[in-house]
Amino acid sequence: MSTHLKFILWNCRGGIHNSRKQNFIKDLVRDHDIAFLGLLETKKELIDLFMVRRLFPHLDYDFSFVPSIGASGGLLWIWNTSVINVTSISTGDRWIYSDFMWEGSMQRYVLIYASTAAADHIIFWNENLVVGYTPSMIALKDFFNEAELIDLPLQGRSFTWHNSLSKGLSDHSPILFKVGNEVDWGPKTFCSFNAWWNHDLKSSIMDS
Repeated sequence: MSTHLKFILWNCRGGIHNSRKQNFIKDLVRDHDIAFLGLLETKKELIDLFMVRRLFPHLDYDFSFVPSIGASGGLLWIWNTSVINVTSISTGDRWIYSDFMWEGSMQRYVLIYASTAAADHIIFWNENLVVGYTPSMIALKDFFNEAELIDLPLQGRSFTWHNSLSKGLSDHSPILFKVGNEVDWGPKTFCSFNAWWNHDLKSSIMDS
């Protein structure tokens, strides 16, 4: 029986040395039993095993990171080695790219923190072969097609940025993904047709 592959992506806006934020991240991982965690804007030039252990509650884990430039950017990817088997991994200034095995199938994961400068977009797309009708949008569309990615129909908040988390955590909301052989897009909305309410149920029962 297939299990779900669950992972969390969060722009944590730095401060991962803070015990309050560390506990928040660790609780996310534990409560949702996730396979891996991607953090953006760590704002850390160096991340070691001691730091990762304070963020990830599982005993079997490994990690990869991209250092920040001063207090800007920084990426961290932590995964549970008992759930996924990473076969290759590479990093750039603003991305972490990896292939891994999960339940006998090859999966691909790319963690990206792109610059907001338009000039940097072109360099970034070319570097990664990695939104309607500007050159940047066309480049991204081409990347989606070449990498065979899909745009997930996310539910919940309309935007990942929402100034509603506790002060000091982040102004971005964590995103929880759940992937399985049977795709679950969440609860179905209730549909009703007016004709149903106009139908004479009593007469239908008598006729039958």
